[in-house]
Amino acid sequence: MQTKIFYLLLFVFNYSYSQTISYVIEDIDTFDDIAIAKNKDYILYEKTISDGTDKSIYLFKIDNLNDNEEYVIVVNNDRVRKTTLFDKSLKKQDKLKNTRYNTYKFKGKISPFFLKIETTKEAYIPVKIFDLNDYHQQEQINFLIIGGYFGFLLLIVILNLYYFFNFKELSFLFYALFVITLGAVFFINDGMLQFFKVSYSVSSYLESFFTYITVFFLVIFASIYLQVSKYIPKLNYVFCVLLIINFINLLLFFYTQDFTYLKWLDLLGLFILILCWLTGVYLYKQNMHIKVFAWAYFFILILGINFYGFRVLGITFYNINTKHLKMGAIIEMLTLSYAVVYRMRVLKNEYENIRLELDEYIKKFSSLSTELLQNKKEETLLLKYNLSIRETEVLHLVCLGKTNKIIAEELFISINTVKTHIRNIYEKLDINNRKEIKVKFKKK
Repeated sequence: MQTKIFYLLLFVFNYSYSQTISYVIEDIDTFDDIAIAKNKDYILYEKTISDGTDKSIYLFKIDNLNDNEEYVIVVNNDRVRKTTLFDKSLKKQDKLKNTRYNTYKFKGKISPFFLKIETTKEAYIPVKIFDLNDYHQQEQINFLIIGGYFGFLLLIVILNLYYFFNFKELSFLFYALFVITLGAVFFINDGMLQFFKVSYSVSSYLESFFTYITVFFLVIFASIYLQVSKYIPKLNYVFCVLLIINFINLLLFFYTQDFTYLKWLDLLGLFILILCWLTGVYLYKQNMHIKVFAWAYFFILILGINFYGFRVLGITFYNINTKHLKMGAIIEMLTLSYAVVYRMRVLKNEYENIRLELDEYIKKFSSLSTELLQNKKEETLLLKYNLSIRETEVLHLVCLGKTNKIIAEELFISINTVKTHIRNIYEKLDINNRKEIKVKFKKK
């Protein structure tokens, strides 16, 4: 492995002084002597080091500090854990405990200091120096932002679970699961596992697992929400193949701990997310909630590509951090929450239409049942008393209290014919008048 040494000179001035950062780069085969960092010609350092997945050793020199101040140096990347700080006598300094990232405290009067960083995953190294008071204030703000974000996330999860249990719509459930797992990824990227003293290897396993499962839940949610099975059914097969390939990347990373597989896990996951978003764009004109989906995911997708994709590729477009990601996620959740409410209203209208159709069906069924019952009674009369179809019709109208004239008009026959049918009915039923017909018919 080619070892690359970065000598970074950080000039920190208090109050009216401005901080300048300079560096020098040397390629060496091995690193065994910090003293070589002295007496170098430094050049201006203007942006965070981002060398992709290059496995290297970076050496930072911190000098020209105010003798009366205490300082804190922080490496703001949870994937960078192998760091060591040396004082000017090359004595190792202890890390601060209960911090989110590798953090050291030192006094300016004993500078210079040397920070050695060994990158085993990615060579993205944002190094920041604060005076002690500013550091504590900044961390208080950071924890407030983290707490506020996860509080908002909890509300979104509860909202979607409420809609799921009320409407039995799976898209609400899988969106809630996506939000939970995305929150877990942000929790890890915020260095919270290091804050709770979770080991480096366990942190790596959890990060890779939640990265995969976040993409998995988003694909299922997008497939249901965008109605992929209805509009582009073959696309579901593409999603399945991509998820299987990414699952193989996950297993290979678990087995080898080679960051190359985590790199491809990130990149393929981003590709799947882009494909989900492009599906929304393709179906943009289908309905309102798909339009909301396309706009909601645009912002967080751009930020995610920069934060996860460009970093592992060694591209520095803009120094995106977890705060930017949270802002994008909040915009996405707020926008999709509107879509959730809109979709809930659509579902409510659909359920109302279904209820009205069901009521209409029940009415028709009831009417049909009554008609069938009447037909059954008429069939019974035909069989039991040997009545003809016309005699049965006349009998039914007589029971309703109709006169001979009205019966003749309704059946389009003469009054004499009606009288003839009634005489036959009297004879077959063994009765003498209309009153007995009604009594006998009710008994039957």
